[in-house]
Amino acid sequence: MIYGRCLPALLVAFLMATWSVPIHAATKPEKAAEAHKRALDALSAGDVDAAASEAVMATTFNPMALYFYTAARVYLAKGDLKLASLYVSKAAGAVGNSDPAAVAEKEKLVSIVREQETALLPRISKMCPPDTKREELVALQGIVPELGARLIAALDAQQSCFLAVFPELPTPVKVSQGAVGANSIEGGAFILQPGKVEIRSAQHPAFLLDVTGLPGTRVEFRPRSEPWMQGKVTLKGVPPNAAVELDGKRIDVTGDSLTVTPYADHHLAVTAPGRRSFNSDEFIVPFAGATTLEVRSYKKGSWIPWALIGLGAVGAGVGGYFMSDGSATAADFDIGKEDSRGYALTLGRADAMATQDDANAAWNIGMVGAVAGGTFALSGI
Repeated sequence: MIYGRCLPALLVAFLMATWSVPIHAATKPEKAAEAHKRALDALSAGDVDAAASEAVMATTFNPMALYFYTAARVYLAKGDLKLASLYVSKAAGAVGNSDPAAVAEKEKLVSIVREQETALLPRISKMCPPDTKREELVALQGIVPELGARLIAALDAQQSCFLAVFPELPTPVKVSQGAVGANSIEGGAFILQPGKVEIRSAQHPAFLLDVTGLPGTRVEFRPRSEPWMQGKVTLKGVPPNAAVELDGKRIDVTGDSLTVTPYADHHLAVTAPGRRSFNSDEFIVPFAGATTLEVRSYKKGSWIPWALIGLGAVGAGVGGYFMSDGSATAADFDIGKEDSRGYALTLGRADAMATQDDANAAWNIGMVGAVAGGTFALSGI
C-alpha cells in the first residue's frame, strides 16, 4: 500500500527532474563541421558524389572559406571545373580566408590544379585540333590564374595547327619549330604551326623549310632543292660538241655527269653536228641516287640505221607471210571441221588436229617476225 501511494509522487519527481535538464540542439557551425568531416571521409574513400553533397551542406550551414575550398576540391575531383572555379571565387571573399586550415585546403587545391596542367599541356600539344574546351581552361584560370593562362595560350596556339608529312625524306626525320621539337603522332606526321621549321633527315645536313596548311588538315611536303638531295646522271657516249637539253632546257654538262631533281620525271635530248638526235625515255632518280644513260647518236649517212631498217623490213615481211599462211591454214581447219560432222567426212580427226597445230605454229612465227622487224626498224630510225 505504501509503495502504491508513493509511486505517483516518484513519477512526478522524475519528470520534473528530467524537464529541468536543458536539451542541447546542434548549432549550424557544428552541423557544418560534421558535414565537412563526412565530405573529407567520402573523398578519401573515393565516393565523390557523397563528398560533393556533404561539402555543399557544409557551406550552407557555415559559409566559411575552409568549406568553400573543400567543395572546390571535391568538384575538381569530379571533373566539374566550372563549379570548382565558382567555389574558389566564393572562398576568396568568405570569412576565415587566412585561417591555417583554409590556407592548407587551398594549397591542396592548387596542387591538384598543377597536376591537371601537367596532364593537359601534353594533351593539348599532341592533339590537332585539340579536343579540350576553352571554357574548362577558363575555369582553371579562375582557380589558379597563371596556370590557367598558360593552358589557354597553348590551346589558342593549337587552333592553327596542321599535320605535316614528308613521304620522300629518308628516315628518321626530326622536325623542330622554334626552340622545341615538333610533336609527332602515329603515321609519321608532325603537328606544326604555319611558319619556318628545321628538318633533319637521317644523317643528312639539316635544312629550313617554310610550311603552311589549313587548320586540322594533313599536308604532304616534298622538299627537293637541297644539294644533298640531288640525283646524279652519268652519260655515256655523248659525242663531241653536243648540245644537251634536260626537260626542254639547255644545260652545260661538266665531264660525263649532271645533277637532277630527285623523284621527278626527266627527259634528256642530245644533238650534235653530223649526228642523229637522241631522245631518252622519261626517267626518275631517287634522293641522292644515281643512274646511267647511254646516248645513242649515230652519224648521219652511217650504214647502221639503214641496216637495222632493212632487217626490220625483212622481219616484218617474213612475219606477214607466216601470219597469212597461218590464217589460211586455220581456215582450212575450220572448213574441215564443219564438213567432217564428227571428223568423218572431208578431213579425218588426225588430219584436222594436225592442220590446227600448223595454223597455230604459223601464226606464232608470224607474230614474232612482225614484232622483231618492227623493233629493228624503230632502232634504226
